[in-house]
Amino acid sequence: MDTLTLEQFRRQLSDAVGRAEHGGKATYVTRHGHPAAVLISPDDYEDLIRLRDEYDRKVVLERQAAAQADPDRMVAFNSAEELRTALGSTGDASPPDRC
Repeated sequence: MDTLTLEQFRRQLSDAVGRAEHGGKATYVTRHGHPAAVLISPDDYEDLIRLRDEYDRKVVLERQAAAQADPDRMVAFNSAEELRTALGSTGDASPPDRC
């Protein structure tokens, strides 16, 4: 992975996009010495999203199994989205079929 300052990235944008698009090579961008962004190919981005979604589903299933095994156990969620996912909500107002 290449690391470029924001100014370098601006000057080398076309090359960085080409490396990501055709070579699958990420470019790490810093601003004032701190991480600011990472440029990756669309395929790599989709892979990361898929892996994150798979991990999220695994965590939810594990928590559901634990809750079913011990119904008196308290389950904590880190966000409303995590709770909706655990409850199987699709965003509408209807309650889930099963918790």
